[in-house]
Amino acid sequence: MNLSGNYALTAECAEGLFGLHQQLQAVSNKPATAAAATPQIIDGSAIINITGIIFPKANIFTLFGIGVAIDALAEQLAAAENNPLVSKIVFNFDSPGGSITGVNEFSNQINVATKPTAAYVTGQAASAGYWLAAACNEIIIDDTAILGSIGVVAVMQPRGDGTIEIVSSHAADKRPDLDTEAGRDTIRATLNDIEAVFHQSIVAHRPKMTIDALKALRGNVRVGAKAVSTGLSDRVGS
Repeated sequence: MNLSGNYALTAECAEGLFGLHQQLQAVSNKPATAAAATPQIIDGSAIINITGIIFPKANIFTLFGIGVAIDALAEQLAAAENNPLVSKIVFNFDSPGGSITGVNEFSNQINVATKPTAAYVTGQAASAGYWLAAACNEIIIDDTAILGSIGVVAVMQPRGDGTIEIVSSHAADKRPDLDTEAGRDTIRATLNDIEAVFHQSIVAHRPKMTIDALKALRGNVRVGAKAVSTGLSDRVGS
């Protein structure tokens, strides 16, 4: 599994991603499989857990319970929508975020669900995790819950195999030189475009938020009641 790509992920989690990936691969020879597609139902509410790093599909992290796959979450949402015993859908969050791939699409699926949806954040809903939480009708958080970290980071796995690449004359930006400011600006331009979609999605799902308010956070987080006063959450509760 190559971890290179664009992520909406907290800095602390991103720093340990490559090392943890190597450790898990070293101890596992099992194929990665998606989680069960049927959510837990309690008193008419379907509980869908979004815990750990978010990935588009099952992989070594989801196998060990350190991450969740969007395709499995989408199946659980569909199962809850189609179950006549379910009157409400609760997404239980404790996620630092994850891969960008599939997050925007799944947030739109949550937003158009025909049954009431709520996000409950017990630990954190950061970055891509917050992108999904924002799509719910209501966000409820614990006093110590962390929300925010709204932004995008490019993770590029270094090549150590001695490979030499020659790029065609009119496609220099396919392989920008990351040791130069111009090369980094090329990557940053793409990240800024993705971030703009991120911001637009949040303000579309949460009309009380504004683009300026999101930019003012500078990718930082807010805790508990401060997240409510900032507009990232609707209320502190249980």
